[in-house]
Amino acid sequence: MCALTCGVFLDRGPAALAGPEIYSAFVDMLIERRDIERGIERPRLPRSVASIFLEDLACYMLRNGFTEVPRERVLRRFAEISDTLTHGAPPSDAVLTALLVESGMLVEPEVDRIRFLHQTLQEFLAAQWFLHNDELAPLVGRAHEPVWRATLVMAVAQARHRQSEELLSRLLDRFREDRLRRPALAGLLQECVRNTHRLDPSLRRAAEDAWQTTGSDPGQSWFLWLNSADPSTTSSLTGWLLAEPTLRHGGGLTFVELPYSEQPTPPPDMHHPACLRMRGRVGLGDLVDAAVAWRNVQPSTDHFDLVISVPESSMLVRISPDHP
Repeated sequence: MCALTCGVFLDRGPAALAGPEIYSAFVDMLIERRDIERGIERPRLPRSVASIFLEDLACYMLRNGFTEVPRERVLRRFAEISDTLTHGAPPSDAVLTALLVESGMLVEPEVDRIRFLHQTLQEFLAAQWFLHNDELAPLVGRAHEPVWRATLVMAVAQARHRQSEELLSRLLDRFREDRLRRPALAGLLQECVRNTHRLDPSLRRAAEDAWQTTGSDPGQSWFLWLNSADPSTTSSLTGWLLAEPTLRHGGGLTFVELPYSEQPTPPPDMHHPACLRMRGRVGLGDLVDAAVAWRNVQPSTDHFDLVISVPESSMLVRISPDHP
């Protein structure tokens, strides 16, 4: 990918490195220009035909959660696609050879195992499949999953004006309906807005309102309650977690300490609780590791509780002086 990026930069300049256009340039370089610029004269699979096979395979792998596919399964998929082409197509094994050997869009890391050269190329091509087939609902329905999220953003960035607005409208509807995942969907809305070229102002305002509402309404946040019989213990642990860098990996988890006046009703049986609002996904293992690391540096004579609270449920983690 580094070599491809450098090639695009030398060929098209820095502007080509922004947005999904870079992946379109990668596909051009690998499918159409690789042999030409190496001076190799042989029949090539046209990009228009290669894209049909690649988009279908990318979508198939995304829907099934695959990063690699057995060779025989790829050949069967390609044979099914060939039967639908009105102007004929090479045999499925010739198509696979072209994409493996001649273009390098696909690679074979192990014998009889096929995957894309890079995961982002799979996401780019899967996004094109959904746009070309006008199947937008599945993208929004599974947008909370990391690979689908990336594919949705790719689709919004490539979509025509009508399609991008439909994707944003569907995502806003899901934000309003899926209470548990609102923080993640609000962030996704912001990411999609940044990647659109044209958007109705009312949709832009609605996406911004969703972000502001999620950030200001405690009922839509995740909470971490810290509790100990000693207020100084609670205060010390609170400061430790707020400063712990491992809890902010990828910018996904952010703590904000809430003043007493803004705290929701605490869980029962808490003596001196402190409440932290969390934005993003909860890394429970990292959270417990950080708490144990704090205890090892400043051992407590009493147990303390971590209670993770989301709109529909909560989880208690109790850490004792002797046994985490």
